[in-house]
Amino acid sequence: MVDIKKLLIKILGKLPSIVVDTVSTGSFNIAANNVRETTISIAKTGYTPLGIMGYNLSGSGVSFCFPYHLYLDGNTAYYAFRNNSNGQVTGVTLKLYVLYIKWGG
Repeated sequence: MVDIKKLLIKILGKLPSIVVDTVSTGSFNIAANNVRETTISIAKTGYTPLGIMGYNLSGSGVSFCFPYHLYLDGNTAYYAFRNNSNGQVTGVTLKLYVLYIKWGG
């Protein structure tokens, strides 16, 4: 019987380390009936980001907001949220749950 772990260690040298880490934005506002679009660095020393596993948007009035887009390119996450209310949404904080890999870790 083949031991997959031993085979991968032999092929890769060491098994990769995979982690999910949280990256948060500072507080921001979204104007009424508007889109807030910006970027955030998701760099983690020694790791390569693979994808955004989820997010949490908190703040006053975020129930009126929905994601316009949310993706990563290299070590940068691009995001935009639309506020569908007639009032400004304030004190918004975005938490991204990012999947990272570290080869040979």
